Amino acid sequence: MYIQPENIIQNFEMTRLIELVNENGGSNVPDEEKLQRICDYVNNLIDDSLRGKYSLPLNPIPETLKEIAFQIAKYKLYELRNAVNDSIYKSYEMNMKLLKEYSEGRGRILNSGDDRSNNPFYIKINRRVKKIAE
Repeated sequence: MYIQPENIIQNFEMTRLIELVNENGGSNVPDEEKLQRICDYVNNLIDDSLRGKYSLPLNPIPETLKEIAFQIAKYKLYELRNAVNDSIYKSYEMNMKLLKEYSEGRGRILNSGDDRSNNPFYIKINRRVKKIAE
């Protein structure tokens, strides 16, 4: 899967995460059931977007897709409290646009038939190859 509750917990400040996902204060841990529902939504959204263009499940999962998943999940968390700011919204929009490019074939994750196919840190968008990480 592209994102799990542990990924969210590791990348969020705990107090803020608890504020976003827990209905009533008083708990020192985030509502893992709610986190799992958000992760399930994001994972299904990405799979649905990639289905037909790629053989699923992807193995290995490119870091690009993990980051897209995290940014969409972050947006969904803030949306729970109507706390989405411009920065979070713009990041969400950008990642949804990138996912749409993958789904429409205008962008593709290099995973077969390319010299870089074994490297999940390359993506191809509009016939240009871009290295996204070292």
